[in-house]
Amino acid sequence: MSLEIDSVAQTATSISTTEAIFTISNVSTQAFANNKLFFEVGLPKNHSLVEASLAITPQFVSISPSSGSVGGTVITAIVPGATKTSTDLDIKKVDGDSICESVTVISYGVVECMTKAEVIDAATQLKVTQDGTDYDCVNSDLTLCQYE
Repeated sequence: MSLEIDSVAQTATSISTTEAIFTISNVSTQAFANNKLFFEVGLPKNHSLVEASLAITPQFVSISPSSGSVGGTVITAIVPGATKTSTDLDIKKVDGDSICESVTVISYGVVECMTKAEVIDAATQLKVTQDGTDYDCVNSDLTLCQYE
């Protein structure tokens, strides 16, 4: 079984008789209409071609470096689901205040933030927001999403 999104092959993570899980990477947008799911032996019995639209949401994994200057620092966040066409993307403290002067998606899942010239308390937990929706750290080690 294989999956293509916008003509880019995606990696199958696991496949069973009832479920297929793919790792989605190297995509240009967060919403897809041109998807193709291929089965090794054709279509499942009594099923037509699988057609579906997909939408990916950001997953905040980590930030680096974890500390910076009060004058501003360029930090990089790993955010699978963020694409160069992502709009209204920001990195904020959990209280909702943005820490970024500017935000740029460098490549799929890699977000660069120039922090504001301000003091940020030690071990401040961060989140990613897009279009008014918050995405908390998904890493089991929450310290990887902290900044000071």
